[in-house]
Amino acid sequence: MNRKDKNLFGNFDLILHSVTKEEIIKQDIKRINEYINKLRSDLVNSCGKMMITFDGYDNDTREIYEIEEIRKYISKLFNQNKDLFYYITTIEQNNKLILTCLSNFRQIKLENCDIVTLEIETEVSLKKQIIQGVLSCANNNIEHTNKVLENLFNK
Repeated sequence: MNRKDKNLFGNFDLILHSVTKEEIIKQDIKRINEYINKLRSDLVNSCGKMMITFDGYDNDTREIYEIEEIRKYISKLFNQNKDLFYYITTIEQNNKLILTCLSNFRQIKLENCDIVTLEIETEVSLKKQIIQGVLSCANNNIEHTNKVLENLFNK
């Protein structure tokens, strides 16, 4: 890799990766894995830059974490990429939506109100895997590590 390749993502605030419905149905993570490998080549500039979206579910009234095939897809993706949360953005709480796909959750709707509160129950073993994955990327950069973990686990 030449010097120019090491700053692939420095000029971008956000990098969108859209997963197709076909990839979800087939549980095909090849394309996103290739994308994550590119992010790994520029760790300093790729922290918190990736937003994952899902095409083909626009008419589905459920949240992404309520759709079983998306939950399975995210689980497969995380099992092969323990550093996933290092790259995921906090914009529109994308990091927490992806975390909810891996976690147990409970929706609490207040009486006479349209507002729904989401309670995420993340297992300790999953938290440990996420922390280890983030630490593996951070290259002892405490600022990046703290930022990623605080934004993910704080309410």
